[in-house]
Amino acid sequence: MPVIQGAAAPKGVIRLIMAAIQNPSVTTLPSVFPMMCILFLLGCYAVLHSKQYWPICPMGCTGIHIMLPILLCLVSVSLLLVFEKRGIVRAEWLFKPLAAAAFIWAGLAWGGLDSDFGRWVVLGLVLCMAGDVLLIPKGQGPAFLGGMLAFLLGHLAYAVAFVQLAVAYQALAAAVVGMALVTYLVLRWLWPFLNAQFKVAVGAYILVISAMVCLSVAVYFAGASWLIPLGAIAFAVSDLAVARNRFVAPGFDNRVWGLPLYFGSQLVIAASVATV
Repeated sequence: MPVIQGAAAPKGVIRLIMAAIQNPSVTTLPSVFPMMCILFLLGCYAVLHSKQYWPICPMGCTGIHIMLPILLCLVSVSLLLVFEKRGIVRAEWLFKPLAAAAFIWAGLAWGGLDSDFGRWVVLGLVLCMAGDVLLIPKGQGPAFLGGMLAFLLGHLAYAVAFVQLAVAYQALAAAVVGMALVTYLVLRWLWPFLNAQFKVAVGAYILVISAMVCLSVAVYFAGASWLIPLGAIAFAVSDLAVARNRFVAPGFDNRVWGLPLYFGSQLVIAASVATV
């Protein structure tokens, strides 16, 4: 594993970044492409709504300024995957927090502090960033449990955000029935790989995820933006990559689709604050 030390560290990091850009892993490009499409659409959305949804910029910022956190997230996730494929796992300590900070920045840029919904979303984004950092160490130790707790609280914060909006209760009931089936199938797949300690934790985690997804569907059918269920469902699906990587079959293939989907979902949820 390459190690960069001493005064040569900045130059070494720059050389590694340039090498990764010039010779990226072909296996990372297909996974990054869907995220690029999502971010492009979000960027267009930001440009169209820039004057209304940039409350923290004091000097009349344009849409391109709202796109900056999106671009930072895209670059960070892309480099994270490239470096991980090349065996430079320590790069995760730089690029993963950067990508997470970018989706918090995006949530603030879109007006996350201007409504109760937005403030709960921003809290969820911050908790997810904490989970991202805690999940950097490998294995199933205390840091992993702490990361699970942070993400569980993040899902709860999103769920509380959603109930700040109108809820279609018939749609909620239908979503609960559908998610009950999905939850059963996921637990049936995952259960044999869990020890007693994680059976309780994972069961609680999946219950909270399911509640968040159901509420996202219910508020959509009550008139909320499609960004809310899109982000919530994508977030839930990305958790399957984490579960498979930690409990079932560890490997880069889980990361190569799970990370772009996860960070894309956070940006979609962050963008939803601009619609309230």
